[in-house]
Amino acid sequence: MYIADALQEATLPALEREVLLASLLKKNRAWILAHGEHALSTAEEHTFHAWISRRKNHEPIAYITGKK
Repeated sequence: MYIADALQEATLPALEREVLLASLLKKNRAWILAHGEHALSTAEEHTFHAWISRRKNHEPIAYITGKK
C-alpha cells in the first residue's frame, strides 16, 4: 500500500490521518503529502490501521503516538 492510498482509506479528518502517518513514519506532514508514492511496509500498514481504529474510539492522538 502506498501513502496516498493509506490516507484515502482512513476515515478520519485529513489532519488526523496525516499526523498519525507522519508520526508512524517519523517524517513531517509535508513529506507525507509530497511522497504519496512511497510504499508502506506490511508492519507500517498494520500499525497505521490499528492507530486509525484507536482514534475512531476517541483515544487522543498523543496517547496513540506517545507524543504531546
